[in-house]
Amino acid sequence: MKLKYIYLLPTLFFLLLAIGCSNKQVVEQTNDKDDYGNVRAAAWEFINEKG
Repeated sequence: MKLKYIYLLPTLFFLLLAIGCSNKQVVEQTNDKDDYGNVRAAAWEFINEKG
């Protein structure tokens, strides 16, 4: 009987932990505009100058 609880309780705990962590309240938008455009431009300019 105790052996059944040894397997059941950790499984239940990790299952509830996974469900709780996967419930994000703030959903990020995947199609946001990239904010690194000016960084890329500066890097590209540096590469072109140093050749």
